[in-house]
Amino acid sequence: MRARAIPAILDAGRVSLTPRSRSSPPDGRKIGLCGQAPSDYPEFAEFLVECGIDSMSLNPDAVVPTLRRVAAAEERLAEREAAVGAREG
Repeated sequence: MRARAIPAILDAGRVSLTPRSRSSPPDGRKIGLCGQAPSDYPEFAEFLVECGIDSMSLNPDAVVPTLRRVAAAEERLAEREAAVGAREG
């Protein structure tokens, strides 16, 4: 079931969320998500980072592994943004 659920969750996220630059949040508003998906689907947590999410709730047993994935995703995102800035700059 998990393998079938992940694409559906990501598709729903793509419809609901628009990727944005983390350096310029819209109107200075924070964006957060409360729910089970980031704990159950680490790929969804990474997707939320790419969309510029500011916070997400997690189950206690998922905090450490998810924080590691989020940190790695944020590092990749920062590297991509730096590369784009260097090309434009």
